Amino acid sequence: MKKIPLTLFSSLCLMAHCAFASDARSYNSVPSDISLIETQMSSYTIEQKKQNGISVKLNTDISYIRGLKYFNYQDNLAAAYILLPYTKNNLNITTPLGNISDDSKQVGDMKVFLGWGLVNQPALERKDWLERKKQLTSASEHKKQYDILNEYSTVPGKVYEAVDGAIGKTIADKNERFFNLDTVTLGVTATLPTANYDPVATNNIGANRFAIKPEFAFSWLKGKWQTEWYSGLTFYTNNNKYQGNKKLEQKNIYNNELHISYNTSDNFWIGADLIHLYGGETSVNHVGQKDKYDNYSYGFIGNYKVAKNQNIKVTYQKTFKSTEFSPKVNGWAATYQVFW
Repeated sequence: MKKIPLTLFSSLCLMAHCAFASDARSYNSVPSDISLIETQMSSYTIEQKKQNGISVKLNTDISYIRGLKYFNYQDNLAAAYILLPYTKNNLNITTPLGNISDDSKQVGDMKVFLGWGLVNQPALERKDWLERKKQLTSASEHKKQYDILNEYSTVPGKVYEAVDGAIGKTIADKNERFFNLDTVTLGVTATLPTANYDPVATNNIGANRFAIKPEFAFSWLKGKWQTEWYSGLTFYTNNNKYQGNKKLEQKNIYNNELHISYNTSDNFWIGADLIHLYGGETSVNHVGQKDKYDNYSYGFIGNYKVAKNQNIKVTYQKTFKSTEFSPKVNGWAATYQVFW
């Protein structure tokens, strides 16, 4: 096989780190004394065209374990987690000079997260949280009653029912914002360079740099429907040991995500996603690689509560529109959660 110039593959070690977007309902209100352990298995393919007739295909399987803890921070709900992945990569590169196929597997870069409720995310322990939820549910029923009876409040025999409904409406108006109606949350995810890294390898799982992703989440709840908008960016430090002693730089990647989900029952909800990624062009020794992200993906998600303290979740994501050199993602993930 002819030797292939590796400087053409500046983004290979980066592509697997941003394949999947944030899940719907990632920033929901929960009791502040909840802890959670989560495991996930995912499998996806990322394809990208490069310059000079080169094409890249990366098949990635990732398994991870995540420990998450909610807590009270200045009377607002907050959360923190640590995530440790194990990654298997199969890399295939096709060029006019020949082909490369390479496999690698190892523990990947660790991720840590901190999140803070900024608007309408009070920190309540389980007992108070459940009482507030019960109160809101009751108030919502009163509010429905009020909306119906108010129109007929002058009808004999209905006046007192309408007044009772008005009391319920007052309670609902006071409390309806608590459960994710017009909430705002800030989350910050950091990917740490904890994995092994080989400066001369083509197929690295470790990125040998830091990545920081601040993200705002806006959420609205209406009956069984929930709408969320996530907006953020990921910025990167440099990798000064890329392909030996070269300098790899990457511009910010901006993400905007729309999530719409629906409760089909108390134990099951489904959702649909629309994700846009933009930016992220890399350069090697200040030479741009023309690999900027500008792609749109859709996704689906289903979450089932299999027991009082256990959930299973399945997600799917596929890129349906992108520029010529932008990575295209197609894959799924299955998640199991236990909380207490």
